[in-house]
Amino acid sequence: MDEALLDAHLRAIRAAIIAVALALLAISVNLGSLGLGGTLLAATAIGFIMYSVAPSSFASKTDA
Repeated sequence: MDEALLDAHLRAIRAAIIAVALALLAISVNLGSLGLGGTLLAATAIGFIMYSVAPSSFASKTDA
């Protein structure tokens, strides 16, 4: 696969992950009165955002 095409796909996947995470974060804010459930949902959303913004810090580093 072409390098530019692969990069474009990865950017699209990251954008989709951020969109889902922001939706989860919005839901968790609305469900904040549920206590632990809302907190866990918010933590999951923040984890998705962190993973998609800085995947190199989570991925294993291998030399090609």
